[in-house]
Formats: sequence, C-alpha cells, structure tokens
Amino acid sequence: MPESFVNEARRLARSQGSGLLSTLSLKFKGYPFGSAIPVLMDSDLNPVFWISFLAEHTKNLLADPKASLTLIEPSENVQDHARLTLIGQARNLGRDAIVRDRYFRYFPDAQEYQKMHDFTFWKLDVEHVRFIGGFGSIHWIPSTRYTPGPCELDNHEPEILRHMNQDHQADLFQYCQFKYRMIPSTVQMIGIDEMGFDVLADGKRLRFEFPFLVHTVNEARQALIHLSRTDTCSSGDSTSLP
Repeated sequence: MPESFVNEARRLARSQGSGLLSTLSLKFKGYPFGSAIPVLMDSDLNPVFWISFLAEHTKNLLADPKASLTLIEPSENVQDHARLTLIGQARNLGRDAIVRDRYFRYFPDAQEYQKMHDFTFWKLDVEHVRFIGGFGSIHWIPSTRYTPGPCELDNHEPEILRHMNQDHQADLFQYCQFKYRMIPSTVQMIGIDEMGFDVLADGKRLRFEFPFLVHTVNEARQALIHLSRTDTCSSGDSTSLP
C-alpha cells in the first residue's frame, strides 16, 4: 500500500469535525447504536469526543468499550468520495486540562456544557482502520501505519498558536481570503499538525493543508511561508515562529 494512500486517510481524519460514533447497545443487546457527534483528532489521530454520562453512548461504553467512528467526505454522492472507519476501544479521559483546552478551541460553544458536571472526554484508541478512497479503492490500513510518527509540533502547539494569532493576524486573514474567497471579521488559528492547520473564521472552521508534511517547528515555519508566497496567498510576509 503506497504511503500516499495512507496520507489520504490521515488527511480525511484531520479535515472532519464530526462523525458517526457506533457503540454496542446496552439496552438492545447485540445491536449497534450510532449517532453523529463532534469529534477532534489528537496528535496520534485517535478521535476525542465530549459526551454526557446520560448519553446512550456513555452507558454503552461503560458496559463494553468497543466502538467505531465513521468519517465521510462531504459529497452529493457518498459512494464517489472517501470514507474512513476507525475501530477500537474507548476510554474515559475525565476532564484532562490539555484535552479540554484544545477541544474548546475547536468547539467553543461546547464550553457551555462545562457547567454540567456529567460531561467528560473520551478517546477512541484506534486498533483497525478501513479506508475507502473512492470507487474500487478499498483497503484495511494497519493502525501502526495510520498513526503518524513523532512530531515536534505536539509540544509547541500553544506557543505557535499564540504567536500566529498575536503577530500574524494579517496572514491568517489572507489565507482565508485567497483559499476560501471570504473576508472574515475575526479569525483565529486553533490547531496545527503535521499536515496543516485549522482556523476559526467568524466561527466557522476552515482547514489549510501544508504543501508537505512537517515534523518540526522550523518545517512548519517554512510551510507557512510557502503558503504566504504562493499565487493564491501572495502576501510575501516572512512568518517567524518561535
């Protein structure tokens, strides 16, 4: 299996903010129970979700942690576009501060649920990966290949975001303007990973992909400069990450 195919699966995982979570029903034994939920990938591309103890999924997971999450590329004809199913076992993360801060950057409206003490974070530790890249392009991907390698950005994300949001707002506005043809009134970088970065522009999540994989802060800096100097983002500003 070519690495490009694995990267397509990773790219789909990084780009989607919601998916269909399926758990084994406690109420109806032997039946799967599925519903759509917001989801955020961690640095290892394991899905993280924020759910109430009153939710059916929580009851199901407490009885049996096996679950799957299906992500679908938006399309009028779902069979023509990519789909990704992640299978594994979920575990309760409680209210881990690092997970909480990152999740609320992506889903700020979810902070309202902090007042409800029955909400908690769960993570699906991926064990099996099924990726359909399109018609006739169907593979099982070993989880060891699906998981990205070590990335320096994992430990530097907060400072990179702080630097970009404080010192390079103009670049963020231009990225939105030239890639998505929109001029937002507010924009904030909320996450960065080996494949790209995400911003909230007027409350809408926008994804920007790097032209190459990055694993260090310096490589991320070069990728951001490259984007700013392309024909579609031609500010030419020399972004300098800490």
